[in-house]
Amino acid sequence: MSYKNSKEKLIKVRNKVLQPETESCIEAKKRLYKDRTYTSVIDDTIYNPFDEYQKWLGVLGGQYAGAGLARSIVKEHLIHENPDIAKMINSVSIDTFSAMGEPIYNKMALEEFEHYWPYDHGAPVKITVTLVAPSSSRRKPKKEFDMSKDKEINSIIRFFDDYLIMDDIAQRVAEDFFINKEQISFEFKTRSREQKFEFLMQKRLKLLQHRFASIGKLHNKKNYTYSIEDWLPIKEEIITELVTLIEKFEGTNNAESFRSMLEMFKNYQIKKEALDQEPRN
Repeated sequence: MSYKNSKEKLIKVRNKVLQPETESCIEAKKRLYKDRTYTSVIDDTIYNPFDEYQKWLGVLGGQYAGAGLARSIVKEHLIHENPDIAKMINSVSIDTFSAMGEPIYNKMALEEFEHYWPYDHGAPVKITVTLVAPSSSRRKPKKEFDMSKDKEINSIIRFFDDYLIMDDIAQRVAEDFFINKEQISFEFKTRSREQKFEFLMQKRLKLLQHRFASIGKLHNKKNYTYSIEDWLPIKEEIITELVTLIEKFEGTNNAESFRSMLEMFKNYQIKKEALDQEPRN
């Protein structure tokens, strides 16, 4: 997904997360104490540089709103450097899990609590760019595809395998992300369109299973009140969506066959219920 004015929008998010005093603290590369709050000299508001910066890193890493903007900015910088990569970028992920760094203790002063120094190589912001080869869609369906032999992919990887180019990109990304350039590490991965399909299918299938399990929890009549008449329209809607999905993957004929089978089963159930309700002699 691409955003208009990504940088400006990300700055607005940053201004909501970081107070000016916290930004000054980070710009000066001061220690961040986990359990220490400060009072602003301007308006007496309380701020905690550790908590605020940790939340900002969470924004970049996708834990809060704004992650899409951060990923979009990375894509913009890569495409600006080499427009050919635009058609190959499958995804961009930003991992800030370790970006706060390990706690440090001041051995000389016992009154100093643990603090953090998220400004160097030991506190990485890992940016992974996954590429998909455009030419993989033009190959024969069952032919084995060796990504390492794809000329377009290899050309792009060689281009971005230049230290000076990546150092420049890291500098620009760091400025937009309000982090230190030394924290950033880039990794390029490749994925064929078949691997892309498998990856997304498994991801979305797990999401679907979770949604069905969530609906299934509503069956417990100890917590909810409903009748079979309440459930049947929901069941019908789920089946309709399933038939539509089958049609997309298997075509109209298979979808209609599946629908006909369901209608036969439905009619059988209706007849069976009618027979069960008939008076016995």
